[in-house]
Amino acid sequence: MKKESNYSIIDSESLETVGTIYATENAVRRMVKSHSMLYERLFLILASLAIISFAGLAFIIGRTSTTGEIREQQAIIDTLSIELEMLAIQNDELMNFCLNEKMNVAIGKYLRVKKASEPTVDSIYAILYEVDAWYPDYIVAQAILESATFTSNVYKSNNNLFGMKMVYKRSTTQTEKQTDNPVYGHYKNWQLCVLDRVLWDMHRFKEKPSIEEYEKSLMQYAEDTEYIVKLKNIIKSNGKL
Repeated sequence: MKKESNYSIIDSESLETVGTIYATENAVRRMVKSHSMLYERLFLILASLAIISFAGLAFIIGRTSTTGEIREQQAIIDTLSIELEMLAIQNDELMNFCLNEKMNVAIGKYLRVKKASEPTVDSIYAILYEVDAWYPDYIVAQAILESATFTSNVYKSNNNLFGMKMVYKRSTTQTEKQTDNPVYGHYKNWQLCVLDRVLWDMHRFKEKPSIEEYEKSLMQYAEDTEYIVKLKNIIKSNGKL
């Protein structure tokens, strides 16, 4: 997975921007075979040229049009040109935040959720599979352990399944909302918390770590020397080991 060179907190307004342009951005990506920014910009350039060509054709065909009609057509063209420029700017914002296309799509998708259903083991797995998360069994086990099977106060007040603290040094899907548990990060919904847990992994590792390296990193979650053992027991109870 591609990793950001510099991490920074993403404020609520920027996250809403990602969600707002999700549908448009995804449509653009489907229209090009490569997902690199080079091809995305090429598409925007071609779209601009198409608009200019259309404007010229409209002028030739409609030479007998009234001055008012010509001005109206020009206003439409100018509006479309501005929209294309805005799309290019929004595209830059999105690419600067997201680590890969699947994460981009998932963040946009779950920002649009107005009322989230309660989490289940299967629904958490589904999100992790969407973004090709590393070692999803451990992440699900953590969600169960840290949230006392989705009943903890931190989960109920902050939509925080993992007891994730406020983030200051990496990209995050946390919001700036103040809650009764201000030490812990707040999320618009639990789905975005799951994605933030994946971002934590991607911040720590440039590529998929070995299971030994991954387990070692998980030990930072608690001073409990039996932490990994507890996670493995939960995984076994779910029939995954």
